[in-house]
Amino acid sequence: MKLKEKVALITGAARGIGKGIAEEYAKEGAYLILTDIMPIPNETISEIGSITLGNMISQKMDVRKPEDIEKVINLALEKYGKIDILVNNAGICRTNLVIDAPESELDLVIDTNLKGVVLCSKAIVKEMIKLNTKGKIITIASIMSRIGEASFSNYTASKHAVLGFMRCLAYEVAHYGINVNSICPGFVDTDMERSLELALAEAQNKTLEDVKNFYKSQVPLERFAQPRDIARTAVFLASSDSDYITGQAINVCGGVVMS
Repeated sequence: MKLKEKVALITGAARGIGKGIAEEYAKEGAYLILTDIMPIPNETISEIGSITLGNMISQKMDVRKPEDIEKVINLALEKYGKIDILVNNAGICRTNLVIDAPESELDLVIDTNLKGVVLCSKAIVKEMIKLNTKGKIITIASIMSRIGEASFSNYTASKHAVLGFMRCLAYEVAHYGINVNSICPGFVDTDMERSLELALAEAQNKTLEDVKNFYKSQVPLERFAQPRDIARTAVFLASSDSDYITGQAINVCGGVVMS
């Protein structure tokens, strides 16, 4: 087991990529702190809890609120005495042309996708340094942090910023033995992806199938990712296999971006 008795805090773990990472971490022996702005479904708690043999905490948390983050960290330290891994997965996306996007939408996306990553990373790194933990910070970015696309300006800006923050943090904590990296997924078969495709289909007066086929046509491997495809990379970055990797953004996108 690559993560035996490692303590991992995962944000946005209720569904999609976050849930997939939680499942793979559990199989690798990690103890889990699952958080989300929405309650973690009972089915997920039962399913993953059976793998971890009860070594799991489920807690509602808003990554934009320092008091929520502090509460979760205290729960984790009380139960396990440490946090080895942080996975910054919580994120949202809104589609609008620049000229149409309201300021409130910009605030929501930046506060969740960027500020949430900064606040969680800052709080966890402080504890890692205090406890001399050789930890791993992993942030889920996006291939949109590499490219641009109409109607995704707020989301893309937030993900570009996440990579900039990741690189700076990697420099700052390297001498503590803390690794900081990002994963850039492409098109992943999740509820979030499906809702985005539906919104674009309506905005462009196209069918949902047309939108799906358009995005799939951009993938050399000819399929959307499953959450497990992202999760296995997250296992690698959380394990000792990646001890000499820091400040990197790894594309897991079926070849949509090749760099």
